[in-house]
Amino acid sequence: MDLPELQRVVFPAHERGEYGEALDAIDRYQIKDPDEVVDVAFWRMCLLSLLGRTDEACAEFARRLDEGLWWGERIIADHDLDAVRDDSEWQRLAAVSIARAEEATTGPLEPLDVRPDGETVGTLVLLHGFGWRPQSILDRYRPALGWGYRLVALHGTVPVAAGRFAWPAEGAETVAIGQLHQIGDPERPIFSGFSQGAGVAVRLAWSGRVDTAGVFLVAPAFGPRGAPTPDTVQRPVPTVILAGSEDRRIDKIRRVSKDLQALGAPVRYDERR
Repeated sequence: MDLPELQRVVFPAHERGEYGEALDAIDRYQIKDPDEVVDVAFWRMCLLSLLGRTDEACAEFARRLDEGLWWGERIIADHDLDAVRDDSEWQRLAAVSIARAEEATTGPLEPLDVRPDGETVGTLVLLHGFGWRPQSILDRYRPALGWGYRLVALHGTVPVAAGRFAWPAEGAETVAIGQLHQIGDPERPIFSGFSQGAGVAVRLAWSGRVDTAGVFLVAPAFGPRGAPTPDTVQRPVPTVILAGSEDRRIDKIRRVSKDLQALGAPVRYDERR
C-alpha cells in the first residue's frame, strides 16, 4: 500500500465517522518515504482526538516535534482537533509548533518539470492544494507522461507545515507566472489545480495574463477572493470542474459553476459521489 491507497481507506472511513477503522489502517501502514510522516502523523493526531484519546494525541504530537516536524496555526486549527484543544499539554505543544512555523524560512522554491520520453503533445501546469507540495500533485498526474504530456508542478510559497506549502492570499497568480518564466513559458498549457490551487488556476487562466488552452479544476476552493467575476475576466477559456457530492463546499462549487457558465465560456461540470 502506498500513501494514495492509504488515503482511499482513511478518508472515506473518516467521512463515515468510523475513526477507529481509519486509525487501524494508519497504524498498519508502513511508511516508505520519510516525507510522508508529516501527513500520516497529523492524520493520526486528528483521529486520536476524535476518539477522545487525548493523552495519546499529545504523545504523538510530542514525538513528532522531537523529530523536528511542525504544523502551523492554520493546520492546527483543524476542527478534528477541537476535542484536545483545551488540554494544557496540547496547548504547550501547539505553542512550540506554531513558534517553529513562524520561524520557518524557505530557500529557492522551484517548480518541478518532467518531460515525457517521446514526443511532447502538450503541457499540463499543476497547482497543488493547501498543505501539499508540488510532488504530491505531480505524482497523481504521472500517467499523463505516457500520453505525451510535459508536467510542470508549480510551488506554493507559504510554509504551513514541515515540507508543506500553500499559495499566498494575495499575489498567487504573480508567483505562478514567475515560476512559469523560470521554466521557459510553455506554449498554451492546460492548467489544472486541486482545492486552493484550483482557485489560483482559474483566476490566472481567465485573467488573460497567460495564454492557456484550458483549465481543469478538482474540488476547487475559491477562497476569500472568490471565483472570476465579469469585471476580472479578460479571456474565458474552456473549463472543466470535477467535484465530489460530499464536498463540504459543494453548494458554493455548484453556484460558481453556474456563474462561470453565465459568463459565456464552455464550462463542463462533473459531480461524483
